[in-house]
Amino acid sequence: MIISTYNGIDYEDEYRDEIDSNGEIELINGQKVDFEKVKRNGFDTLQIWAINENGNKIEIVSEELA
Repeated sequence: MIISTYNGIDYEDEYRDEIDSNGEIELINGQKVDFEKVKRNGFDTLQIWAINENGNKIEIVSEELA
């Protein structure tokens, strides 16, 4: 199985005004997280592929999340 994520988000541009004085940003669930952690762990595309018994790659999911 192959799992890939991609980050095409310009965090500094899109979220600069939402960072508080502690360097944190509030997530949709209300939790506050260090902005550097958000940038490090965030992604906007997810792809999952499987390899069948013949060695062929089969797409399970390929979605842009943003």
